[in-house]
Amino acid sequence: LFTGSETTSTYLTVREVASDTEVVCICHNAARLEGVMLTVHFSGVTNPIPTFSDDDVEDIMTWGKKNEIDFLSISFCRSKEDVLYARELLDRAGLKGTEILSKIENKDGLLNFEGIITHSYGLILSRG
Repeated sequence: LFTGSETTSTYLTVREVASDTEVVCICHNAARLEGVMLTVHFSGVTNPIPTFSDDDVEDIMTWGKKNEIDFLSISFCRSKEDVLYARELLDRAGLKGTEILSKIENKDGLLNFEGIITHSYGLILSRG
């Protein structure tokens, strides 16, 4: 189990799943995790959370359209379906000329690399 923010990360081993909302872990390094942008990566497990939140969709359809964005970056892109869905949202918002950059940040994205790159303007590879 890996977790981190934009400035630090830590390596954890799950000791116990205490409930549906609580996991007890052993920390293997010193790190201070703070702020609102924390991510969790489960080694060998596909994340069931959708790539685009409702807020993401709303931002694309309102702020993105209003500001006529040139690029959309997809964080944690896992498959070509993520890219195709982004293209669909952009097209619905009237942003047919907006290019898509897909960020590969996990194993799913790496395994589906060919489909992602085929439908993306460019790629961003995470150091993780």
